[in-house]
Amino acid sequence: MSSPRKITAAEILAERAFLRNELGYIPHGTGRGWSSMYWVYCDCPNCRDEYDPTGEESAKYLNCDYTSFFCDQSDIPSFAFSKIAKDSYWSSLTPGFYFDTGVHGVRSLDELLTQLTPPLALYPKHILFIGEDRVIDRFFLTKEDTTWFRRSWKDGRSIWDSKDETVSFTYDTGNKALIAALIHRYSSNKID
Repeated sequence: MSSPRKITAAEILAERAFLRNELGYIPHGTGRGWSSMYWVYCDCPNCRDEYDPTGEESAKYLNCDYTSFFCDQSDIPSFAFSKIAKDSYWSSLTPGFYFDTGVHGVRSLDELLTQLTPPLALYPKHILFIGEDRVIDRFFLTKEDTTWFRRSWKDGRSIWDSKDETVSFTYDTGNKALIAALIHRYSSNKID
């Protein structure tokens, strides 16, 4: 694999057109049988045209931009047909923590907690955690900056534990609730 790079929407659309020709018949979206449905996680040109006609959302996802439509879906999007996805920031991520759209600087839990602690604290809007077993957690701060929500995926599928207090908690200007949630969730996990 080459060095990770930013993927553009134009590249996504060009590759989609190439795949459409290369694959020939694609049953998704044809209206004939179970396989005719559109799937939000599917990488085939028909499904991606349905959920991402401009290629912008796929590009944002591959560039680790947490505002992508695909970041908050029940299933993690597949890029099984894509060759350019292998050059993306997303495919180069290793286990650890990432802030907002920052793709550089994998952090251990201790490094993350240090960066969240005042007086020189960083105040992210999104934290991505990738575990050794590719369990993925995303902590999203609401647009109103009032609440943190955590979404989790294992084997590409969303998982939900309503009894876990790190699923939702109140935002505070000192990052105290966020730090407590991160310690609760990850202090026993080895990530580096």
